[in-house]
Amino acid sequence: MFQIFKIRSKYLLIIVLSILAISNIFAEEKNNMPVRYRGFTVKRLDIDILKNAVNNWNANQVRYMMCPIWETSNRARGQYQATWRSMIEKLPEGLENAKALGIATVIDLHQIPNDNPKQYSNDKHTASHEYWYDESNLKVMIECWREIAEICKGRDQVIWFDLLNEPLDWTTVHTSLAFPPTFPEWAQKTIDAIRKIDRIHPIAIEPGPGMLCWGFKGFPVLNDKYQPVIYSVHMYQPVQYTHQGVNSKEILPWPGVFRDSGGGYWNKERLEKELAPAIDYQKKNGVRIYVGEFSAPRFAPDAEIYLRECLEIFEKLEWDWNYHALNEASVWDLEKNEEVDLYNAEGKYVKTALAISNTELFYATRATAPINPPKLTTGLTERGKVIKQYLSLNSSKSKNNNNPQSDTGKNLLPGTGISAENGWSVYIHKTALDAGGQIKLDAGKAVAELPSYENLNNGNFQIIKSISVEANKSYKLKFNAIAGKAGEITAAYLLSKAPYTKYSTAIIPVAAGENAYECILDVSAIDGNYDVPRSLRLLLGAFKDTTMTIQDISFSEMTISTTKKATGAPIKKMLVLGDSITQHGPKESLGWTGQWGMAASSESKDYVHLLYSKISASQKIKPELILNGVGGGTIDKTIASLPAIIAHAADFVIIQLGENDRVLTEDGFEKPYERLIASVKQANSSARVYCCGTWKSVPQKDEIIKSACQRQGAVFVDIKDVYADPSASAASEKRYTNSGVNWHPGDKGMQGYANVLWKAMQEQPVMPESQKVETKITVLENTGTIFEDDFENGNVKNWQPDSFVFETGITKKALAITAPDAKGNTIKVSLPAASLCGRTVKISAMIKAENVSDKPKPHNGIKFMLSVTDAEGRKDYPQAAIVTGTFDWKKVTFTYTVHEMTVVATLVCGLDSVSGKVLFDDVKIEDITK
Repeated sequence: MFQIFKIRSKYLLIIVLSILAISNIFAEEKNNMPVRYRGFTVKRLDIDILKNAVNNWNANQVRYMMCPIWETSNRARGQYQATWRSMIEKLPEGLENAKALGIATVIDLHQIPNDNPKQYSNDKHTASHEYWYDESNLKVMIECWREIAEICKGRDQVIWFDLLNEPLDWTTVHTSLAFPPTFPEWAQKTIDAIRKIDRIHPIAIEPGPGMLCWGFKGFPVLNDKYQPVIYSVHMYQPVQYTHQGVNSKEILPWPGVFRDSGGGYWNKERLEKELAPAIDYQKKNGVRIYVGEFSAPRFAPDAEIYLRECLEIFEKLEWDWNYHALNEASVWDLEKNEEVDLYNAEGKYVKTALAISNTELFYATRATAPINPPKLTTGLTERGKVIKQYLSLNSSKSKNNNNPQSDTGKNLLPGTGISAENGWSVYIHKTALDAGGQIKLDAGKAVAELPSYENLNNGNFQIIKSISVEANKSYKLKFNAIAGKAGEITAAYLLSKAPYTKYSTAIIPVAAGENAYECILDVSAIDGNYDVPRSLRLLLGAFKDTTMTIQDISFSEMTISTTKKATGAPIKKMLVLGDSITQHGPKESLGWTGQWGMAASSESKDYVHLLYSKISASQKIKPELILNGVGGGTIDKTIASLPAIIAHAADFVIIQLGENDRVLTEDGFEKPYERLIASVKQANSSARVYCCGTWKSVPQKDEIIKSACQRQGAVFVDIKDVYADPSASAASEKRYTNSGVNWHPGDKGMQGYANVLWKAMQEQPVMPESQKVETKITVLENTGTIFEDDFENGNVKNWQPDSFVFETGITKKALAITAPDAKGNTIKVSLPAASLCGRTVKISAMIKAENVSDKPKPHNGIKFMLSVTDAEGRKDYPQAAIVTGTFDWKKVTFTYTVHEMTVVATLVCGLDSVSGKVLFDDVKIEDITK
C-alpha cells in the first residue's frame, strides 16, 4: 500500500512511498492510491448517527469518543468502570454498523476510566502532573485497550486505535518538552500490549499537550513492528477564539488579535505557523498526520472563514481530519442555527441573536442555562457548507474500503499500449486520464504528458514491469530521461505475498534536458521471504497548475549488485562527532556567519547535510540528525561530553576528528579515539561507525585512526584523495578572506567528503569484526601491582596527584596515605570504563592501618571503593567494609558487576573524614565474568 505526501517544489509533486504492511483484506488504500479520511467525531456508533455522516455529509471516517465519564450518571466517581462495561458490550454492534455503511472508525479512549486513582493535589496544575505518575492509570489504560483489541482482532474493516485523548500535564505545557513526561513510555507499553492481541489495525498517538501541538517537539518516534504509527494533532488555536462562549464571555471575530501563544494578530498564515511542530515532525520522520479534532463554536463570528482556512491547510498538507462534532454538543453543531443568548456587561439577558463584536454585548457566563436553545436549520449553515464542500472530496468509492478487493483495478486503466520491449507496461489512473493526461509506449520508451488537475491524490502515471528478485540483495536501476523541467520521480519495488505488501523505494532527482540516471533499490532491508513475481514501478506526477512532459523514459537492463548488502534496518539516528569541518558557529573576527560546516557556502552544502540528503532519499523515513561539532574540537573535548553522546544511542555514527589534536601518543590520542568508538557501539550494539581521516594532516594521524577502527570494528574513510585536489579547498573558491576559514574544505571539498562517506556506506554497510578480543580486562591484568606498575621516577603516571608517598610494602613498594586530621585524604585512579562495561570484577588489595580514627558516619573511614557513572548520570559507589583503628596487613576484597552503560569508572583509595595512616599494596582488578 502507498502513503503519499506532496512536497512542493517548483515543478513536480514528489510521490513518496512508505511501508504500510497491513492486510490486503481490509487495506485502507485501494488501486495503489491511499484513502484520505475526512469525517466527524461522534459520541456513539449508533446507526442513525453513522447514516447521517455517510448519506448526508459524505464522510468516510468517524472518530468514536469512548468516554465513560460523560455517560455516567452525574459523572459520579467510582462508577466509571460500570459504564465502561456497558460501552464495551455495545462496541461490536457499533463496529458492525460502521462496516455495513463502509465507513472507517477511529476508536478514541477519551479518558481513562479509573475508579481508584491516587489522591491528587487540590491544585489543578500539580494534580495534572501527579496523574502521570499514578501507575494505576497506566494499568487501567492498558486493560481498556486489551479489551478493545480482543473485540477488533480479525475484523476486516478499517479501524484505528487512538490511544488517549489530549494528554496534558499543566506543569510542562510551557517547557521545551510540552508532552507529559511519562506519556511516551505509557504509549509504548500500551502499543506493546495491543500488539500481543491485534497486529493489523493502526495505532494513533496524540503528543499533545491537550488540544495544542507543541508536544510534537522532542516527542520520540514510537516503535510498532507491525504497522506505522499515526500521529494525531487537535486544532483549537487560538483557544481564545475557538472557545469563546465556552471559556470566556467576549465576542471575537476572525481573523483578529488574540492572547494565545504570545498574542498578536492571527490569520491563516499564523495558524500554519502554529502547526509547525507537527509539520516539522512529519517532514523529519515521514509519518502520517491525522487531525483528530478541530472546530469553532456555531455562534462565533466568521466561524466559516476559520474552518475553511483550517481545511485549506489540512488539505495542502494532505492530513486526514475529523470535524468536532456530529450530533453531539450544540456548541459545535453544524446543523443548528448560529443565534445565541446575549447579555450586557452586568450579566442581564438582552436578546437571542447573531453574535457581533464591539456591540457591548457578551455571551452568558459558564453553566448558564440557555434561554432560547439553538434550533435545527432548514438548510445548511454557512459552517456546514464549508465542511460539506471539503467532505465532497471523498469519492463515493473511497468510503467502501472495507472490502477493497471488490473493485481492485477499476480505476487504474491501461494507457495507450499495454506492453513494450522487455515486458514494460504503462498505466494511467482514471482521474488523470479524465483530466487529459496521456502516456504511451514507443519501442520500450514511455512518453508521459502530465495534466493540470485539482488533486493528484486521485490519479497518477505508472510505468510497470514484473521482475524476479532474490532476498537480501540490492538491484541497480538505470534509465535515460528527457525532462522539460527539473524535478524528482520515485522508483519502487512492489513486493507482494498475500496478505502483505512491502516496498523498497528511491527518490531520483531529474534535471532538465537529456540525462542518464541510476539508483539502487535495496531488497535486503525488507523483512519477509518473497518467492512470487514482483513489479518495479516508476511513478510520475505533477501538482496543480503545472503541466509537465517527461519524454523518452527508457530502461536498461536490471543488474544484480555483486556486493551483498546487509544494511539492516533504515537509519533512525544519525550522530556526527566532529570539529569545525562538521559545524562551527558564527565568529565575527573570522568573517564567518554560518552555523554549519565551516567554509561551506550554506548548510545544505556542508558534507553532513549532503550526506544526510542522500540517506534520506534512499530510505522511507528521514533519520534524526544529531550534530556534535565544535570549532577547535579534539578527541579529549569530545570524550568530555561522552555521557550525552552515549545517551543518544545512535545507530549511525560519523567521527570526524583529529585535525586539532597535537599529542599523538597512545594515551593522548589512540586510546581515547578507541574509547570513543567503543562507547558509541556499546550504547547501540548495531551502530554503524564511520571514521574520517584528517583534512590536510600528517599520515601518522590517519594510521592511528585506521588502527583504532580495525581494533574496534569501525570503518575507516580515507579522504586524502579529496584534499589532494587543490580546488577542494575553500581558498580556491575565494568566498572568504580569513586564512583560517580558507584552510577548510569548500563546497567541492564538502561534496568530496559526502561522496567518499556514501561510497564507504555502500561498500561496507556491515561493520567489520573487531580485532580486539578481550576475555579479561587486560589493561589491569595483574603482573605486579597497579601501584608499582604506574610508579615511575618518583611520580605516579596518569594519576591525579595528591599527598601520598610510597613505602616498603609486602613485596616492593606500597602506597601510603596519611591524614593528619579528620578531613581525610584520598587518591583517585581513572579506570578504563569501556573495558569494564558489563563485566563482573573482583577488586582486592592488601591493606594495613595505623591509628585510623573512628568513623563519624558508617560510609566514612578507610576507603577502598569504585565510583561509577552511567550514560544517564546515575552513580554508584560499591566498596569494601573495612574497620578502623590499627591492624596489620590483611587482604580486603569486594565484587561488583559494572553496568553496560558505564562511562566513568574510578578507583578511590584513602581516608574519608578520618585521620591516621593507611597503606595499600598488591591492588588487583580481576575479570570473573562467567
